[in-house]
Amino acid sequence: MTINNDQVSKPTAYWSLNKVFQGTQKDLGEKYYLEKVQELFASAVSYRMIADVPVGGYLSGGVDSSAVVAEMATLSASPVKTFTIGFEEKNYNEFEFAQIVADLYGTDHHEILLSQDNYLETMQELITLKDAPLGVPNEVPLYKMSQALKKHITVVLSGEGADEIFGGYGRIFRSADDYSKILRYQKDPDTCNPALARNIRKKYGENTFTSEAEHFLHLYRYTSVADKQRILHPRFAEEKHDELLNRKFSQIFGSFGNATYREKMMLALESLHLPGLLQREDVTT
Repeated sequence: MTINNDQVSKPTAYWSLNKVFQGTQKDLGEKYYLEKVQELFASAVSYRMIADVPVGGYLSGGVDSSAVVAEMATLSASPVKTFTIGFEEKNYNEFEFAQIVADLYGTDHHEILLSQDNYLETMQELITLKDAPLGVPNEVPLYKMSQALKKHITVVLSGEGADEIFGGYGRIFRSADDYSKILRYQKDPDTCNPALARNIRKKYGENTFTSEAEHFLHLYRYTSVADKQRILHPRFAEEKHDELLNRKFSQIFGSFGNATYREKMMLALESLHLPGLLQREDVTT
């Protein structure tokens, strides 16, 4: 907001992504983007390693955290402290993959084995600290892991946010071309390619969509509107939370002008989803 004597300008979001997006549409070639991403990524990691306290990194063995740890190892004069969380249940243990990366970059690696004992008690404690409901179940182990990390380090880097920036949500982005096909099918199902019609019905049932934002929300939701109305207190339906949600996403989609549907998905995730992830990580750590 700009104030000049008694003149006050209308507040605008200086960080708005659609302003950045609308800056240039010229394709500068794959080589340019590969080099630019590497440069920005290295710079981002380097800045976050500036500290007068011990610094370490989460290491799940997945692409995101492994890339961060690799860059940290390149920049650090001593072995990077890395940490992997695992559970006694075999299917919830990533120690093997993390160890491969730890060995490759010579990190000072720590495995933290957690149990699900006192899960509900810890969940209530975390809700009190967060002063809000938990968004996903893994906030509890992330909180318990942070307590264990505190014995070794004070600052931790993670790969959180990469899916939003680099389009890692397959169930959403693989469906970006569906919307135009659904519109064709809704307009005239009888003349639609039989295989296409069959696949649309299989994936979307009898759902119809009047906008890109509505279709995106169908893919984005973990819980359907009908299920929420069935499970939650009647006041939830009375307060029309889903109408507010639809309106918010429609405003976001509408603010991105001539962007493609896939680009709108990316921008919506970065504008609305990513802040929630970062807040979750801030609170648990």
